[in-house]
Amino acid sequence: MKPLLERYDPSEHERVTRELFPGEQLQSFRDYGPQAAPRPLFLCFTNRSGSNLLADLLSSTGSFSLGGEFFLHPVIRETCETERITTFYDYCAHLQQKRSDGREVFVAKVGLANLLFLLQVGAIPEVFGRARYVWISRRDVLGQAISFSIADQTKQWTSGHRAEREAEFDGQDVLNRIVGICNGNSRFEELFATRGIEPYRLTYEDLCADPGATVRSLCRWLGVEEREPDPRKTRLSVQRDRRNDEFRRRFLEIYGA
Repeated sequence: MKPLLERYDPSEHERVTRELFPGEQLQSFRDYGPQAAPRPLFLCFTNRSGSNLLADLLSSTGSFSLGGEFFLHPVIRETCETERITTFYDYCAHLQQKRSDGREVFVAKVGLANLLFLLQVGAIPEVFGRARYVWISRRDVLGQAISFSIADQTKQWTSGHRAEREAEFDGQDVLNRIVGICNGNSRFEELFATRGIEPYRLTYEDLCADPGATVRSLCRWLGVEEREPDPRKTRLSVQRDRRNDEFRRRFLEIYGA
């Protein structure tokens, strides 16, 4: 069997990005080398694992830029049209220079497909030369799947969004998402192992239980000044409510022991 990086199916985001930067426009960064600063940090996640909450807490310390999903093709296209960017190298350089907001650490959220693409084209390490990785996951995979099912229906991906519709319970949908999350977690672990990546591991549950301790520990691991999250500067909060508990009860009535 080949390593994951050699056998994965490119996502829609990768296919469209390759169309946006044909030929040398995609890989011209090989002629320039890594950006000098700031240091890049990639938040690796599966959907509804707490990556938005973590990014918000990190940004509130003042040391980290606000992490976003900068490698989704609509984001890339809009930025390139606005800033008149023509190569992928210039796009990555723009992210580090403009999206870092003068912070010590530039943060970007990456799903598995995003990370595979960046490794495949060589943006890591050719551009993001000192990249470090945080892997956030959830111990409660059923809770994660329920949250994913609800958010995908309501389009309320964070507490800062408004729900577009009410979510309805669908046990098969939740089950499918459990399988997808487990597969995603497994593929991340495979990629980390085969590439020699040693991420900082944390869980959503620990982040919610003690945000300050979690952030301080991450700062120590990165070698940046330890700072507490500033509640006055955070934008997001935990979304779970009684609906999540009701969906769990109904799911376990069908599939539980």
